[in-house]
Amino acid sequence: MIKAHHRLWAQLFFNRYLDRLIKKNFEGFYLVNELPSLPLEKSLLFTPNHISWWDGFFAYSLLRILTGRAVFLMMLERELRRYRYFSKIGAYSINPSSGRETIRSIAYTAEILDNPDRAVIFYPQGEIEPYWKRPLSIKRGGLRSILSGKYGPLPHCERTVLVAGFCINYGNKKYPDIIVRFGEPLSPDEIIGDFKRYEAVFHENLDRLDRAVCGRDYIRNIMPLL
Repeated sequence: MIKAHHRLWAQLFFNRYLDRLIKKNFEGFYLVNELPSLPLEKSLLFTPNHISWWDGFFAYSLLRILTGRAVFLMMLERELRRYRYFSKIGAYSINPSSGRETIRSIAYTAEILDNPDRAVIFYPQGEIEPYWKRPLSIKRGGLRSILSGKYGPLPHCERTVLVAGFCINYGNKKYPDIIVRFGEPLSPDEIIGDFKRYEAVFHENLDRLDRAVCGRDYIRNIMPLL
């Protein structure tokens, strides 16, 4: 597998490039609610929905602006081999076609999360699905394995799991808006003990996002912060 190797020069360059890219292609970046209070002594596993090619960029920018944590993102190995530069900003690989390599990636994710200053973006769907699809295909195996330490030593650092929903909405403007809503933070024990609760929180957050988009019920636009 390909591990992440953060490089400050690469992040500074990429952040400027990504900010311009998002501003060029989107009108606004709206929050439906504020980021919940996240304990600084716990690492963050950020689990958004997966609706488009843009998703990793949205989540990376959001966490960079709102949390200040070092951000990591699991990425398909075939894509990361094409764009090795991304490993310098926190991307690491997974190869779903190889059981051994998948286990290595899950163990590496758990290792990353053993530092409270870090956030990992993990897509529980495992693949892009249409935003409007309900219910979504949430795969429990990977998420539970990361949180339980199944393929590595049990974690020393506590974790917080945060659900998020992103929507790309076209209105009466040339460019669409990005809208995001956060769900309630969950503990690993809650998810391992009752995965259906995690699925319920995930889908309920999307339902509330739907209602907010229909009513344009947003609290602020973070596009000026990019």
